[in-house]
Amino acid sequence: MNPSVDPSVIEDLPKAAPVEFAGQWVAWNREQTEIIGHGSTWMDARQMAIEGGSPDPILQKVPRPESVFIGARR
Repeated sequence: MNPSVDPSVIEDLPKAAPVEFAGQWVAWNREQTEIIGHGSTWMDARQMAIEGGSPDPILQKVPRPESVFIGARR
């Protein structure tokens, strides 16, 4: 692990979502153990989570497999 990266930040990041959600937004429960909503926009994913009884989901955009990320997170 990179010693300059704060481990608490990494722990707060959502887990990798299953490939079937590629290109969509997903909403995780607070424990990040279950996807509780998904959709083409973050609003769709959030609304699905709220309707399912989770008013404060963790939202994540799932990249497509052919997407390439170049850059750094600070």
